[in-house]
Amino acid sequence: MPKEMMLAELLSPLGIARFIEEHADRRPLHLPAGPAKRRRVQAFFDRGRFMRAIARGHAASRGGSEDGFSLRAIFPPAHEGPVEIPIAPNQVEALLAAGASVCVHDIHRADGALAALVSAAKHALSCVGQVGMSCYVSPAGHGLTTHFDAQAVLTLQVEGAKVWRYSEEPAIEVPRANAVLEASGKVEWTGTPPGDLPFPDVAPPAGKLREVELKPGDVLYLPAGHWHETLAGSPSMGLVLYFVPLSFSAFLERWLWSCFEENDAWIKGVPMSMTTTGEMMRGVPAPVAAYVTARLEELLAKLQTTDASEVQLARVWRRFIAQGSATVSAEPSGPVRRGALLRAVSPHLLSALDAREAQGGVGVYLCAGDREIALPPSLSPIVQEVLGGRPFRAGAAPGVPWAEARAALEVLLAEGVLERVDEVQASASESG
Repeated sequence: MPKEMMLAELLSPLGIARFIEEHADRRPLHLPAGPAKRRRVQAFFDRGRFMRAIARGHAASRGGSEDGFSLRAIFPPAHEGPVEIPIAPNQVEALLAAGASVCVHDIHRADGALAALVSAAKHALSCVGQVGMSCYVSPAGHGLTTHFDAQAVLTLQVEGAKVWRYSEEPAIEVPRANAVLEASGKVEWTGTPPGDLPFPDVAPPAGKLREVELKPGDVLYLPAGHWHETLAGSPSMGLVLYFVPLSFSAFLERWLWSCFEENDAWIKGVPMSMTTTGEMMRGVPAPVAAYVTARLEELLAKLQTTDASEVQLARVWRRFIAQGSATVSAEPSGPVRRGALLRAVSPHLLSALDAREAQGGVGVYLCAGDREIALPPSLSPIVQEVLGGRPFRAGAAPGVPWAEARAALEVLLAEGVLERVDEVQASASESG
């Protein structure tokens, strides 16, 4: 498998900090690639990797597409919109030759290196919503008609050239769904509204769209709601990171569950009550009203003693960021000798929360992927070694008794947080 690619490489030379400050959910970004980045991207993913991934994904999903991976052909619009049909891997080449584009949704589910990139991007940007990756392959002269998406997208061109035309300003600031500009000039929303309110009216793009041509290694970021259309100038393949936002109500629901998961009244739920058929109701029945009132009083008391720096809220936030983290294989359990060389398996997936003020005496929560390991305050020096990302010697952490350090390191090895480092390879790497 090729060396993992991180988000920082995709966003070079801009950098992650400037991307967040100047572009994330704010305005489009086009980053042309230099020769070195172009070679790196082409070595990272190519048509052979694409074909192997869709074969694995199609077999694992048994040709389905309800949850995750799906393989579809997109035909140019005959009347009011493009036509999409599910296909099998052995149909891809023939359909591309016939003028269709091919979309692979959630291709990262079928490729380890792409899964690692998705996970690393989610952590690097602290995305609490869903992050995934799709792949689009288009023959020369074909692409997607004018539309906007309900989520931000970051496109990496990996093969050929594709022209993107996009609006500098969003058609709508916070779109509730995707929308397509039909040939008649009408804007058509996809799906049904997510709530009780209808979709708002949206005007077609006004003025000329900005045009850029993406070549291998080039990156284009578009926030949600920006009109765009594509046209391949040559046989083209691109990877698209998508960022689906998580509503605050969904975040709040998870936090409330963590606060009241041991409260039997909250778990039991709203009680049954009798209603009279044909009678006009005035609010909810009395037993329901009494139950809801009691829960709201408990909630109000909790809100009055909570602020945004609370450890429990930070734990929920961190768990959302960790959702979908790449799985790492745990080391076989066994004794750790003093002086053994160890390092974190995936430093970019590690973080820690200082919980020394929390009840229960917990000192630190070491967050590794979607797991959370509670450690006493005395092990904070070891946590710092792990977070550093560099190889370190077992037993070198200052102030930690060896017996306590050894037990903690063996747990972290068994959990897949740490791995043993080969001394010979490490020496060769340092001398090189």
